[in-house]
Amino acid sequence: MKNLFLLLFFFLMLMFCHGQHENDSIRYYTMLNFIVENQSLIKSYMEVEEEKYDAKKLCIIQNDMWKIFCTPPELNSQLRKYYKGLEGDELHLAIRKDFVKYTFEKKPFNEEILKRMNSYLDSILRKGESVNTSQSYWGILFSDSFYDYEGVVIYNHNKRRDISFAIQLEIVFLFDDQNKIKTINICLLTP
Repeated sequence: MKNLFLLLFFFLMLMFCHGQHENDSIRYYTMLNFIVENQSLIKSYMEVEEEKYDAKKLCIIQNDMWKIFCTPPELNSQLRKYYKGLEGDELHLAIRKDFVKYTFEKKPFNEEILKRMNSYLDSILRKGESVNTSQSYWGILFSDSFYDYEGVVIYNHNKRRDISFAIQLEIVFLFDDQNKIKTINICLLTP
């Protein structure tokens, strides 16, 4: 009986993980398509950068995940469904506690999804050629999800400067139950 229970538990966890990665994949591609389709919007924010923004130099950073820092102003009202029965200060404290925990915990990510997305980016922006990352490129860092929020950070990376000294454009997306974008929040983060 115990073995049957463990087998059932393992099967349910496998299904949950597969479903979560599938959701992540759908959301990542949705965010990537938003970036590709809204180049003029992104360029308008990045014009202050010393190097001209160039969509053909966009490259997904595959070995790191970002945390959402640019929280949308309506975060409290959007997250009420997760904190049933809490109002006012109790609601704010519960969200704040979860957000602090979220920003400090390390979550594993599916590097294979990010590799596939880089290939996808190569095919639609550069006609199959990979971006040369030895000198300078425009990095895209994806975030872990905070409830239904996901985000990306776009920044200019070159060999003379680390991300902490670069201007960063953070775009935070709120997704609905069908993985469609509900709202977007954009922040320009300067060093």
